[in-house]
Amino acid sequence: MTRTWVVVANSAMARLFIAAAADAPMKELETIAHPEARLAEHELTSDLPGRVSAGHASGQHSYHALQSRVGPKEQQTIDFARLLANRIESGRTGREFERLVLVASPAFLGHLRSSLGTDTRRLVAGELAHDYVKMNPAEIRKQLPDAFFPEPVR
Repeated sequence: MTRTWVVVANSAMARLFIAAAADAPMKELETIAHPEARLAEHELTSDLPGRVSAGHASGQHSYHALQSRVGPKEQQTIDFARLLANRIESGRTGREFERLVLVASPAFLGHLRSSLGTDTRRLVAGELAHDYVKMNPAEIRKQLPDAFFPEPVR
């Protein structure tokens, strides 16, 4: 029997399901919450960006704020994608699944995909860029094409 993990996620929560076949119900294995995603940007930073002095030959100095490439909110999303990817990688190395289906909000799906290792990406049977995290397992399953799952054993 081929085990398929269905990972349903957004930047605030991830739910892991397992399904044995296209006609089998999905069973929820785990929920991973990321409450930091619900915080406002100002709540994620305790300070203003650092400042650096750019000295000039004339003795005048100008100060420029150091800016990171991504804001704190985006960094929280990236960090959660990495945490979730680590859990998925652990499932792969522990042989908990043979196929993987990723269902996530569009921006989060991109972060999750890029956080997965090559061996795990090879197991991805399908992806959907939708936020179904609040749906029940039966509703989620109705949204997924049968092609994402192995054929039922007859």
